[in-house]
Amino acid sequence: MLRVVARWSVLRRPVVTAARQSMARCLATDRSPGMLLRVPPLLTVRTFPYLQPVRSKSKKVKSKATQDEEDEEEEDRDEEGESQEPGDNEKTAYVSSLRVDSIMKAGVNLSKTKVVESFYNGSIRLNGRKVTKKSTQVSVGDEVDHILVFSAQNPNLMEVDRVTLLATHHDRVTDKGRFQVRLRCQRRLVIEKYADED
Repeated sequence: MLRVVARWSVLRRPVVTAARQSMARCLATDRSPGMLLRVPPLLTVRTFPYLQPVRSKSKKVKSKATQDEEDEEEEDRDEEGESQEPGDNEKTAYVSSLRVDSIMKAGVNLSKTKVVESFYNGSIRLNGRKVTKKSTQVSVGDEVDHILVFSAQNPNLMEVDRVTLLATHHDRVTDKGRFQVRLRCQRRLVIEKYADED
């Protein structure tokens, strides 16, 4: 006797596995999924070399490379050692360059046109200084501020969105040539007015 195993596929069609392929073709047209004939005591791949085991593929894939990246990120966070304020938000993003406009776009989730408009209004600062070019490069530890509003109660205060570049990972590059950066984003941060601000 011969063991015939039938199971339902993802598309809700019966998939039949048999010891002989001719038998499987004959049974594939049958609609009954639980067809079992009497089973011999030792039906293995050794006794029937053409019998192949049925293996379901797993949709859950986690490679060793992603685990290594997570471990490195945890080590980087431990090495940072800086105390994090309650309103801070650290995130990783992929950017094509370290220009001021691309860092602001990735950190504050502004569109490219809003960043360009803010640049021409003079409301983007790099380490407290006005940015004269959009192509100004940001290095690790730099703070990029986007001025939102000036305080109505106190004329010496203003609200900014601040993005601090914590780390760059040039070894983690995507297919499009973007590399990974780690940013600290502080939304609606109240700071003192800059000295050169009107």
